[in-house]
Amino acid sequence: MFSYNFATIFRLSRTCCRSYQSIASKFMNNIKEEMAKNKELQENKKQLEERLKKLADTSVKEKYMKIQKESNASTELIKHQLNEFSDYVNKLAVSIKDSQIGQDAFKQLKAAAEVAEQVAKQVGDTQVYRQVANTANEIDKLADVRMYSKPEELRMRSDSFTSSFAQRHVDVNL
Repeated sequence: MFSYNFATIFRLSRTCCRSYQSIASKFMNNIKEEMAKNKELQENKKQLEERLKKLADTSVKEKYMKIQKESNASTELIKHQLNEFSDYVNKLAVSIKDSQIGQDAFKQLKAAAEVAEQVAKQVGDTQVYRQVANTANEIDKLADVRMYSKPEELRMRSDSFTSSFAQRHVDVNL
């Protein structure tokens, strides 16, 4: 049926093998390139790690630690000075309270507070204040404004709740 001579068969087999060789060689070349890239990435990674170690050990870190220690020391100094100042003010207040001028000033402040309390009581006893307070209370009751508070015990929907909606008759709008 088919008459092929040896030269034709040899030529066909060589072209077929060449295409397979070229595919295989391309595949191998791609693998080699990827391996080379991977090696480059590993080298770059090592270089980056070395640089980070160098940065960690540089004088910048030492300076940062020194500044941090100094700031802690200054903070402690400020706290100590504030404590001394507050002790001084407390002693001064006690000495003023014990002195005659301090006692007179304390009596005057006490009298002023009593007068202010009496004035506030008189204002609270007036009809206008009572009316304003009652109106405010009524508005609060009518508005029923209050903060949400979660229930003490959470309740689940009951079957009767869902069944009441299932039995409800709905008219079609035409």
